[in-house]
Amino acid sequence: MNKKLILVLPILLALLFSGCDTSTGTDENTENQTSTNTSTDKEPVEDNKPSNKEYKLIVENTTTYDVELRKNGVEGEVIASAPAQSPNITFYLSEGTYTLYPVFLKYSASEDCLYEIIPRYPDTHLIESLRGMPKSDFFTLGDGEYEEKEHTFIAADFTD
Repeated sequence: MNKKLILVLPILLALLFSGCDTSTGTDENTENQTSTNTSTDKEPVEDNKPSNKEYKLIVENTTTYDVELRKNGVEGEVIASAPAQSPNITFYLSEGTYTLYPVFLKYSASEDCLYEIIPRYPDTHLIESLRGMPKSDFFTLGDGEYEEKEHTFIAADFTD
């Protein structure tokens, strides 16, 4: 299976090609495509409670895309994943501070290609240093003044 990377900008989808056959000419129409879940048949990365992990990450993915949550960057380790239309999946994590980057996945059977869709801040964002940067979710579990025991990631908050 080939991979393509789609960077999501407001209204416009920009493509970076990494090995998929682009000779079909379908890539120019990506921004007009509507997606239905063509599931990549991935199981959640982790959905049981190991004895050494007592903190919860709850993933709510009501989008039409599968989602992977990657630690410390869009190329980072996948620490949780959820199929499209998954209301609540619980993952157990160790105490610590996390910066998770959502990467949405869409498989095109006709192109035998897995698209990675990365939400980004718009070029017009008020905070100049965030313009064009991948969106992320930052939180701390356990170690801290409020002793948070769980965090909920809502995938729809990262789609524009």
